Amino acid sequence: MSRMKITYGAEKGPCRVCGAEGRACARCLVDFYCGKLHQTQDWPRHKRGCGALEVREDARFGRYAVAAKDIPAGTVLMRELPLVTFPTSWHCPGSDNQPFSMCVSCGVELLPLCGPEQCARCGWPVCGKPCSLSGEHRAECEAFQRAGFKLRSADASALGSRLDALTALRVCLAAKAAVVGPIIRNLPGCLPDLKANLEGAGPFAASVREGQDKFRARVDRAVTWLYDVAKVRWLPREELAHGLSCALLHGLEGTSGEESHLVGGVFAGLSLAGHACYSNAWRYASRRGSTEMLLVASRDIPRGERVTTNFMRDPLNPKYRREFFALTWGFLCRCTLCEDPSQLGLNLDSWHCRCWEHTTCSELVAVLDGVRWRCAGCGCEGAISPSDGEAFLGGILDAALGGVVKGNHFLADGRVMLGGTALDGAQGAGYSFMLEELFQQLLSERESTIAQWEELIQDALPPNGPLHPTHHLVLRAKRQILCPDTDGVERDIVNLKLRIPKTMKDAQTLAKHGRDLLAAVEVLRPGINHCRADLLRQLVVLSFTRMTLFASQFKQNLWRRQQDEWKAMVEEFAKQMKDLKTISVSPYEREIYQSLAGQNSSLLRSKLHPVLRKGALVLETIF
Repeated sequence: MSRMKITYGAEKGPCRVCGAEGRACARCLVDFYCGKLHQTQDWPRHKRGCGALEVREDARFGRYAVAAKDIPAGTVLMRELPLVTFPTSWHCPGSDNQPFSMCVSCGVELLPLCGPEQCARCGWPVCGKPCSLSGEHRAECEAFQRAGFKLRSADASALGSRLDALTALRVCLAAKAAVVGPIIRNLPGCLPDLKANLEGAGPFAASVREGQDKFRARVDRAVTWLYDVAKVRWLPREELAHGLSCALLHGLEGTSGEESHLVGGVFAGLSLAGHACYSNAWRYASRRGSTEMLLVASRDIPRGERVTTNFMRDPLNPKYRREFFALTWGFLCRCTLCEDPSQLGLNLDSWHCRCWEHTTCSELVAVLDGVRWRCAGCGCEGAISPSDGEAFLGGILDAALGGVVKGNHFLADGRVMLGGTALDGAQGAGYSFMLEELFQQLLSERESTIAQWEELIQDALPPNGPLHPTHHLVLRAKRQILCPDTDGVERDIVNLKLRIPKTMKDAQTLAKHGRDLLAAVEVLRPGINHCRADLLRQLVVLSFTRMTLFASQFKQNLWRRQQDEWKAMVEEFAKQMKDLKTISVSPYEREIYQSLAGQNSSLLRSKLHPVLRKGALVLETIF
């Protein structure tokens, strides 16, 4: 183990105490001080994070960070600059023929209406002359000129996997720089040990193997393009391969500090906080327009626990969670959430049994490794796969219905109507597929109503269906009621857009579903993180809308009957604002919080009836 300096950061910055220019703490590089006096003065706060991490290494994770002592939530663990930045290819279409272009310097996406502007010397897309002359682009531009290569206009409009080749070259060239080069060259350039990740992988073993093969093929494709097409042959293939591997394994997106710029960066320290679906830390840009990133403890981290962040933004859908990382990185997540069959008590993919043999059994089944289920109540078990024939009872168990379901989509004998065809669990078409189909159909309609999503939930829950309130399909349907996706594609539970209610009834419905969603998110992503903050912001707007709707219909002669309802709304709004303020730690989130607080304060003071204003005095302590 090692407590050596593990991050690459700025040496100077504003003093934490007085704001004057200071030098970084030599031990952690997180805070700056103008001298010993102010460093000593700030020590009671600073000591929580200073020296809080140590580096360990094993076959399963490679190099990783662990807590060297108990760390309180909210503690800044790292402050780091990227060793090199690159245009992120994570969002780029897989096809090299599909239109997609971006400035390879600043990362802004370029609209392909008239073809992107290109660097006059190497042909790669840029947003203007300043970016074509930028330091980020200069080294690779000179390399392409040396090779006599210029990117064609058609290729600049459909970058595809060529972005991987550019990234490989850029990081490879940065590895030759005097300051950052030794750090980059020392970064591991291979995936964690395959044998260690296959141990206990069970049904995910094939996906882990496939993921590692795909990773190596991706790197090889980029290097081959640089050698065969761009003719950059004076650089060793292994160095180019190490460049792309470093970007993929030690790279983080969102490095520009701007939402619209698709820029990633290679971080020696932050990359030691690997992925866990149930993570304990969160990273964000230190300020707008800055490449500097911070890592903060999102919850209390006990000594010895591995420090992790979450690379999967939506916590509500467990279906592809482990499979996604296995197929993408050849890595099997073994965090608390993934290893717990009950998924922290939410049972996101479980259902009430009522199987063929024991129709009165209503226990929640346990889903094992995402491929098999077992009921502790009656002892039955089966596969979540049609390959088992009659033993297959479906992801949500069409066979469990037994004629109980009376919804619009079911027949009296318990079979399911899907696309005009009567399906039956023993034939391998499970109830989960039917519900997922209905979900996708509503999603594709783009303008689905609250009533349609409510009907889906009603069909899924008892007595109509075998699901339960925290099943992932129910929660995802509630999310569509609260914040609909209007382009036919289900998005992450971040960057949400609230469905604004027009009546108190709709507002109350949305508020109920919002509380259910928040309760689930606070189990899956507790503490400080963008997922919880984004959902809370929507609930703040919803609570404010409910209060204004209530105020617009207020009648003083009914106050005695309405004052408890008003008090409950005010208290809920106050709690949401308080919680949002606590977890809004990034500059972007603090800006939004201040904007919400200012707007809500002025509107409430100007529109509220004096009686209502008196009943909302608790808000004065917030605004």
